[in-house]
Amino acid sequence: MDRRTAVIDAELDQEALRVTPVHIAPASGSATAPSVFVGQCAQSLAELVGREVVTFPGGHNGNTTHPRAYAARLRDVLTKA
Repeated sequence: MDRRTAVIDAELDQEALRVTPVHIAPASGSATAPSVFVGQCAQSLAELVGREVVTFPGGHNGNTTHPRAYAARLRDVLTKA
C-alpha cells in the first residue's frame, strides 16, 4: 500500500480527539502554504480540537532546516501546554 494513500484514507476517531485529556498542538511550518496537504491537515486538526495552528520555523521539515529555532519554538509550545 502506498503510504500517501494510507494517510489520506485513515479514519480518525474524531470524538476521541475532541475529548482527550492530552494537549494536542496542531502545527505547521511557516513556509508551508495552507493550501498544501500538510497545511490542510494541520488546519483540519486545529478546527477539530478547537485550537489554533501553532507555527514553527521552516516548512514541514523545519526540524532539519532550522534546528535551533525549531527546538526553541517546540520548547515554548510544550511549556505552555
